[in-house]
Amino acid sequence: MRILILHQYYCPPGGWGNDRSFDWASQWAAAGHEVEVLTTQAYFPPAQRSSRPLRLDVAGHRVLALPVAYEQRMGWLRRSWAFISFLGRGLVAGLRRPRPDVIYACSTPPSVGWLGRLLARWHGCPWCFEVIDVWPQVPIGMGLIRSRLLAALLHAATDPLYRSARCVITLSEGMRRQIAERPTAPPLIHVIENGTQTDRFRPAPEDSHVLRLVYAGAVGRANGLEALAVVARRVLARRSGVRFEVCGWGSHWQALAEVMADEAGFCLLPAKPKDELAIWLRGAAVGLCVFAPHPVLEANSANKFFDYLAAGLPVVLNYGGWQAELVEEAGCGRWVPAGDLEAWERVLLELIDAPDLRRRLGVAARRLACERFDRRFLAAQALERVEAACQPVGRVK
Repeated sequence: MRILILHQYYCPPGGWGNDRSFDWASQWAAAGHEVEVLTTQAYFPPAQRSSRPLRLDVAGHRVLALPVAYEQRMGWLRRSWAFISFLGRGLVAGLRRPRPDVIYACSTPPSVGWLGRLLARWHGCPWCFEVIDVWPQVPIGMGLIRSRLLAALLHAATDPLYRSARCVITLSEGMRRQIAERPTAPPLIHVIENGTQTDRFRPAPEDSHVLRLVYAGAVGRANGLEALAVVARRVLARRSGVRFEVCGWGSHWQALAEVMADEAGFCLLPAKPKDELAIWLRGAAVGLCVFAPHPVLEANSANKFFDYLAAGLPVVLNYGGWQAELVEEAGCGRWVPAGDLEAWERVLLELIDAPDLRRRLGVAARRLACERFDRRFLAAQALERVEAACQPVGRVK
């Protein structure tokens, strides 16, 4: 089977970002399929980037990477231009590709969904839509889109994508519900969580010199790390031998650096490639999942959550939702209601003071990662959906 994967943020080995689509492509190729990825160079290592399209063979699959720049810290105009640029250049490149048997399009941004739909119609093949962030529900829920007219127009632009895709995959049950609530939702939506690489992220003994509470991920508006800065100051004022470490990049990185510049127990590090990130997580004591207090964000499936589990770290979330229910059920962490800084502080102090508790939670975290969220299993599940999508059930809409 010939599979064309569309993902604007494909992350190859050595790159910065979520490498889920790399794992999918590699494992599907290993299963005997012919896989090609159409992407950009935005998440490539800087030394690999070029002003021209790159054609690469990576882990058994082909990659065509277009020179379209993108960074999370860009303003909305530059980001919008990056989305439009990949849609336009990707369409030209995709029309020239050999006819695939199926197209697998990964959002964000939602414009990749339109690219998938258009190329599927051109090639006369089915397409699958993997929804990484539900659009426009997330910006509406965060208050970024207040106009009812604009919201209606955005829904009108995205609803046809869900209807026309032969297969819709979301990364959490909450995301599935966000799509299913629409009157034009497809009848069947599958959930395949983000997952992690349990052979790369592994448990290790805690650092004996300092108790490290770590955050790995984006530093943007949705992440709400300003609240973490407040709680970190409170904790550091009450406990010694503790360090908060944030590793990431985004639009709020510089502001956070300025706010915490005088706090010796707060360390802000630039984003790392996955292999370096796995090493950095070793020896940490607690993994922090942080989001701004918007209920719509509780459906997230951020890869940091799963990487913490694989690294055997107790997980602390500052929000509710499906992950909060999961850590309670599995006994692998703690959660506090969104916006409750006092409860967040109490939970962190509890874990700092209880090394035996941290060890028990960490063992449960590793077990959960291996049993439910190993990407080798999840990639096989996704492939089953892709193969099912290729069964003849009528024309692509």
